[in-house]
Amino acid sequence: MARRGKRTAEAKSEPIRRQRHRVSRINTVVRRVRRYGRFDEQYPAVKDCRRAEVLGALACCRQGELGAKQHCCSDCGTEHVTLNACGNRHCPNCARQSRYLWHRDVLDWSLNCDYLHCVCTLPHELNPLVAENQPQLLRLLFRCVREVLLAMIRKRYGCTPGLILVLHSWGQRLNYHFHIHAVMTAGGLTKDQQQWIEIDQDAMEAAAAEIARLFKAKYLRGLQKLLRQGKLDMPPSLASEESLKQMLSTIDRKDWIANVGATPQKYRESGDRRMSLGYVGKYVAGTAIGDGRIIEDKNGKITFRAFDYRTRESIELTMGEREFVDAFSQHILPLRLRRFRMAGIFAPQGRSERLAICRELLGEPSAEQLKLDFDETHPHDPLEDEEDEGSYVPCPVCDERMQLRFVVDANIICPLLEVAAIAFALLQAGAFASIRQAILKAARADHRQCPARRALLAGIFGPNEDQLEMVKALVEEKLRDEAETRFRQQRAPPGTAA
Repeated sequence: MARRGKRTAEAKSEPIRRQRHRVSRINTVVRRVRRYGRFDEQYPAVKDCRRAEVLGALACCRQGELGAKQHCCSDCGTEHVTLNACGNRHCPNCARQSRYLWHRDVLDWSLNCDYLHCVCTLPHELNPLVAENQPQLLRLLFRCVREVLLAMIRKRYGCTPGLILVLHSWGQRLNYHFHIHAVMTAGGLTKDQQQWIEIDQDAMEAAAAEIARLFKAKYLRGLQKLLRQGKLDMPPSLASEESLKQMLSTIDRKDWIANVGATPQKYRESGDRRMSLGYVGKYVAGTAIGDGRIIEDKNGKITFRAFDYRTRESIELTMGEREFVDAFSQHILPLRLRRFRMAGIFAPQGRSERLAICRELLGEPSAEQLKLDFDETHPHDPLEDEEDEGSYVPCPVCDERMQLRFVVDANIICPLLEVAAIAFALLQAGAFASIRQAILKAARADHRQCPARRALLAGIFGPNEDQLEMVKALVEEKLRDEAETRFRQQRAPPGTAA
């Protein structure tokens, strides 16, 4: 994990950006759409309510509905409240940390060799059938790509490469586009594990058509077997036997697509030959769309950027917020279906022993030597052992590690968040100069329907001293964010958005 130390005097003059604690714009849209009704009622056709369950988790992520923790900085005394995250793999908020940790681990045990990047895509005519039978047909997709690539390398070069397979179910338009990204070492280990054999990258690029042909034949055989066994559910568009036969005939006549890319020459010359791992690492815990592609969220319309691979141009698409959430939620994977797999040298069982042999054959230092060299040049920091995002919270003022004071239930933190929002609005309007006075006024709001007043009457907000300090920390957090926004706007060049 990234190292953290004391901030310099120059750095302390600027507000700290705590991006990993911010709520994703996509989660905000999902939360708004929840107001139209329960997700299991909006999407009744989803099997076992999987989509409704995940969307519900995304709507609650870092909103207080999952509880919170209050921390205190022992260095400067700052109080900080952290709203709990959902931890779902489809959540844009939580995917950042898991993607980073996975990428770091892969780079730790990967080999410093050239890599090939292969993409195998299913024809779009299969999309309705695959969407209706994702557990069976996506596992078949994984198996076919793995077996085709391993068999081809063993036949041509007599060795076993390392494979990392990552599933994508989406295209740039949030439509269905089922394909596998396969990152493969441009070399492999012989069966007796005595030799490392290099793979001709140019020859593999030229073999893309052969890979596509073998992939097509193997997948269609597996599909026909599942159909004969009656293990697949038919979507409405393929309900009749004639429509199914027509679809199978169409995809049988088509040329399927497989692309193979070698390590670019500039990366080979610079020594950064593992760049493909960096590319695929972005997608392991990623979601169908990230905040960076959203251009505008206004008046119930979401405008986002997409890349058209046919025209090689960037385009802008606009959807209603319910349509957007529907398109996003199509790519929620079934329970226990992993998005990535390892094979060959990188297969989990016995991986450490195989990697040690490969490093010795490639003339690389051992994993123990690499760790020793790293420890000598980078003194051990116990904060780097914390892999759970919620287990380490940096102080928003001095960036030191904060200590956990207590855990707060959702039925307490949600009313307190509403009190903090009212108090912040009072401070922004200039009604009070003191945060404490604004909080007490918000907690004793005169409007009977005010959420803060309901919380007061229910005895949730006394206010006792602990709750007062918690609301004060929430208001101070809002004030810091406001100051940070103004700071970025002042530093932004004229005519550009902050």
